[in-house]
Amino acid sequence: MKGLALSWWLGGCLLALAVLYGFMYGEFGPYVANNVQATFWFHAALFAVYALAVGLVLRYGSRSSTASTDVALLIIGAALLRAMVLCGSVHYNPDLGRHIWEGRVLIEGFNPYAAPPSSHVYDALRAKLTAAGDDLYSGQWLTYKDIRTVYGPIATALWALPQLLPGDRIFNLRAIITFFDFGVVLLLLKVWHAAAYPRGDAAGERSAFASRLPQAVVLVYAWSPVCIDSFADRGQVDAAVVFFVVLAAWLALSRRPALAGTAFAAACLVKVSPLLFLLPLLRFCGWRLLIGFVPMMVLGALPLLGAGPGAVAGFLAFSDWWVANDSVFSLLAAGLNRLHLFAVPSRPARALVGLAALGYALWRSWRLRRDDGPGLLGAHAAIAAAVVILSPVTFPWYTTTLVAFACFAPSPSLLVLTAVPMGWYLDFLDPAVKGPWSWLIRADQYVMQAWRIPAYGVFYVLLLRDFLVARKLRRSAPDRDVPS
Repeated sequence: MKGLALSWWLGGCLLALAVLYGFMYGEFGPYVANNVQATFWFHAALFAVYALAVGLVLRYGSRSSTASTDVALLIIGAALLRAMVLCGSVHYNPDLGRHIWEGRVLIEGFNPYAAPPSSHVYDALRAKLTAAGDDLYSGQWLTYKDIRTVYGPIATALWALPQLLPGDRIFNLRAIITFFDFGVVLLLLKVWHAAAYPRGDAAGERSAFASRLPQAVVLVYAWSPVCIDSFADRGQVDAAVVFFVVLAAWLALSRRPALAGTAFAAACLVKVSPLLFLLPLLRFCGWRLLIGFVPMMVLGALPLLGAGPGAVAGFLAFSDWWVANDSVFSLLAAGLNRLHLFAVPSRPARALVGLAALGYALWRSWRLRRDDGPGLLGAHAAIAAAVVILSPVTFPWYTTTLVAFACFAPSPSLLVLTAVPMGWYLDFLDPAVKGPWSWLIRADQYVMQAWRIPAYGVFYVLLLRDFLVARKLRRSAPDRDVPS
């Protein structure tokens, strides 16, 4: 396939994706994305077109004679698809109400870590909202009103911004999150360039990384239905997490370790979930990373310290009982339950998966060479995948960090793993629905979230296949650059 033909094919894929999103979100007809069955049929088509586009880039991108056109299409497509979802009709997301509440609490001068929304501390605020006809404190928005926040102070500050801007606060929040998401696309292009030209000279010799992966591989994130659904539609704050983690990786590759530490601390002050990425960053950057990381974390800890010992109650509640879409955790907890050795088997199960994730992150970081930029990106992808596999809770937007670094380790198994948690939406099927979905509804009576068995099964088959292929390549050509 000639380079120009690749651009035409990518343009066709973009057109198909735009038409599908237009029908999903009401630009071209009735809004159907609030119907679970219809959403799944549309997402099946979206992922098929997306997989075709990714496959074309991986197969022909390195030989494309119009690489700049391919990248331009990638950026235009990323902006267009996000704009279509952002400006279309969307189903309400109760998470956004909780986020807006915490931002409102901050605006009113309260410490969000000091008390849950149901506390008498907010009696005056609730009365003020009721008098204004504002439903922010309601069952529609605050389903976990007795639990304190589980997010970092930077997240809370972000949630205050939509209420300081004119217009609808929910749309404003989704727009801010979408800007972070689109920013990730632009940063990933910079990450590719930093890995492809480690000396910073685009006119110099390209690395083996650049020969293996074209810059258009950033399409893996830019056109991902998982990212577009999670951010332009649902407005999840994980977009800020991914932005700061990718920013830290770019700064590390650019040999600015102190700034990389500051950026990574910002990610952890949105959510604590990326903390394991500190290990490969430390290995790559050395102790100078801590010059930026430690002061930023100390500064971010001040609101929690000001709230007293109960400030982390929300984090503890989340870590103690939330389970959703997991791969191995439920099996491990069930096995421990049969042993009758623990009063609450889920707690040792959580400890075991946490230790397993930490051990794997340590091992991957120890293997990393300090001059291996692509290796740093591969370590991020591998650790992100391990967290998805081992975590007791894996909502679709939790995989978006993996999507970002899968751009630089685009194996079939990792790409499938990014999509598997989208099966979570099947939990909202109408019990009365007939047809091909009815078997899942019946299966859920016997196995919680039965969709996980075939979905994760496909992933593990592909993971074994990828492992065997990589091992064969290493044995046949030990000097060849084969990504782990």
